[in-house]
Amino acid sequence: KSQIIIKKLDIKQLEKLKVAEGFTRWVRSTNEKSKKELKHVLFSRLMGGTEVWGAIVNNTLVGFMIVSSWTALPGAKIIDAIEIVKHYRGKGIGSKLLNSFLNEYQDSVIGLLLYPEAGYEDKLIKFYKKHGFEDLEEGIMIRFPSKPEKLMVWVKYIQDLRNLYDRLLKIIRVET
Repeated sequence: KSQIIIKKLDIKQLEKLKVAEGFTRWVRSTNEKSKKELKHVLFSRLMGGTEVWGAIVNNTLVGFMIVSSWTALPGAKIIDAIEIVKHYRGKGIGSKLLNSFLNEYQDSVIGLLLYPEAGYEDKLIKFYKKHGFEDLEEGIMIRFPSKPEKLMVWVKYIQDLRNLYDRLLKIIRVET
C-alpha cells in the first residue's frame, strides 16, 4: 500500500509532481494536456500568494486544497477549493488534507464557499460539519478557533470597523 503524504506545497515541489487522472471539478484531468492545465492553475495560484496543499501518492498529486487569505478578517483563511481524484475519494484523504491544514491554522477563523458537484451537497455539508465547520449563510461555512480568547482579535477588529462605519454614516448625513 502506498503512503499518502500531505503537505503545503511550494513551486519547486509542485514542479516535481505528476498529476493523477481523475480530477473532475476544477479542471478535468483526463489526458496529459488537461493535467498540465490543472498544474498551471495551481502554479498561478501559488504565484498569486495563495497556499496550495497537496495529497501525494508515489510522487503524484491525488488531491489538492487551495487556500487564500480572507481579506474581510485579517489573519483568517478561506478554502477556495478542495478536490480528491475520483478513485481515491472515500478513503479519508480529504479528511487528512483538511486536518493537516486545520492543525496549522487552529487559532484562525476559517471560511469556505461551497461549490458542490450536483448530488453531493448533503455529503459535503456533512463532511465539513464533521470537521467543525458550521453554516454561516447559504453556501458559506465557517470554523472558529476552539479557544474563545483567540476570537478577541476579530471581535476588536469588527468593533473598529463598526466604529468606522458609524463615522462614515455621520459624514454622509452631514453632506446630504
